[in-house]
Amino acid sequence: MQTRRYPRDIHDAFARRVFARADTVSILLRHVLPPRCLAYLDLGSLELASADYIGRKLGRRSSDLLFTARLRGTTRRIGLYVALEHQSTRDRLLPLRELEYLLLLWNRHRRHRRRRAQTLPFILPIVLLQRRAWTSPTRLSEIIDLPPEILAAFDTPVELKMIADDLGSSVLDDPHPDRSTVAFVELARALLHAHRNPPAQTRERAASLVPLIETLMLDPKCSDDVITIWAYTNGAFKKGSPIHTALHRAINPGNLPMTDEDILMKPWIDKGLRKGLRKGRAEGLQKGRAEGLQKGRAEGLQKGRAEGMQKGLSEGLVKGRARSLLDVLELRSLRLPSTARQRILSTKDEQVLERWFRRALAAASVEEIFDEPLSASAGAAR
Repeated sequence: MQTRRYPRDIHDAFARRVFARADTVSILLRHVLPPRCLAYLDLGSLELASADYIGRKLGRRSSDLLFTARLRGTTRRIGLYVALEHQSTRDRLLPLRELEYLLLLWNRHRRHRRRRAQTLPFILPIVLLQRRAWTSPTRLSEIIDLPPEILAAFDTPVELKMIADDLGSSVLDDPHPDRSTVAFVELARALLHAHRNPPAQTRERAASLVPLIETLMLDPKCSDDVITIWAYTNGAFKKGSPIHTALHRAINPGNLPMTDEDILMKPWIDKGLRKGLRKGRAEGLQKGRAEGLQKGRAEGLQKGRAEGMQKGLSEGLVKGRARSLLDVLELRSLRLPSTARQRILSTKDEQVLERWFRRALAAASVEEIFDEPLSASAGAAR
């Protein structure tokens, strides 16, 4: 049996990773909400809230993402429930599952108020639908078992309407001041839209994604975003497909022999290459995009690798291994004790970190990654 390298819920993990930030979810809200709604919301006040629920029988359930935001001109906050659902096939009962999450949230609100609450918080359900889920119902009335004419006569006693985003349009016109953040959201939505959607995986479409990943690579603070994009690309798209090939060449323009782990670490190891890319970008604006980028990449590989990697390759490689390992554990939703995190960050042996990284791609628990139990290592440290 072939070991699965990536979790089955990689789409959910990717969406949560991308949109669990106020700056990225604000772009999403400006895209899906009508102006009359946005006029009341202060998107600069968005804050991520807990969305976990513990049932009476100690069963844990978690919605996708829950934010709160202030109403403009007031100090009052309202809830914005952002549901990031990803189905590979049509989900006929999607509105029912959404209603169950909302009821859990409202009951949690009442428990916190010791059941004295006489009103319920407002919840705005938003669902991101990939291609095979486009026909999923988004209203509760759509799954009520009555003929349409009878349903119209009786009306629906309970209704739930979800705001659906099919991910097919662009957000590049968003006014967010940080263009790297806009590029990150655009690239993430494009990849979610392209999964199992052949018309969105053409070579032309793949080529249009290259400037977006280059924008992230040229911004030093976006190293983690590059890792997130590459991890999802590597897990959701086949090697050799147009999108996988285009992003691989953008991240590794010299087509050097590299493992997947090396590609994940490249954004922060290759500081010299990033400097060369920045220089090539400037020259490309003057002499033409094709000639400028080609020259900049060549100079970046020659000069950047010679100077930048010579000075800090060893230290950067160790830090890169450790950070990529932590990101993979987070992407796979593996719980990481503080002792394990400290052990990873304090390890200076590159080969040990690489061995742990390879195990993390398929491990069922954090314990399986290390050479000895965490408790033993903690005792040795004391």
